[in-house]
Amino acid sequence: MGVVEFYCPEKKLTARGTISRDGTFWLGTFAEADGAVPGSYQAIVVQVLDHGAWGDLRIEHDHGGLVDRKFADFATSGLHYTVDANQDNVFVIPVDEIAPRDRSVPSRTGPQHE
Repeated sequence: MGVVEFYCPEKKLTARGTISRDGTFWLGTFAEADGAVPGSYQAIVVQVLDHGAWGDLRIEHDHGGLVDRKFADFATSGLHYTVDANQDNVFVIPVDEIAPRDRSVPSRTGPQHE
């Protein structure tokens, strides 16, 4: 799960959409899924991770693995899109996947005594 967010610096507007299990999203500016106002946008992809009760990482979507954190910041994402009033605006957002460091459950040991 996660969120795609488009920001138009010229109009100071943000459009957001929740990413569904299959990776699709619908942007909304003033209401959920009402679209984005025409203009040039910077974009980010923010992935929400579930670490479970024991800290084990759970990926709960069907469209890939962990998204590189650089895509969660407008300064580093490198994602730019133009919304055109005269077109169907369908965007495929390419992101880099990273391998998780460790998905295992951390060991639970008691206090160490000397």
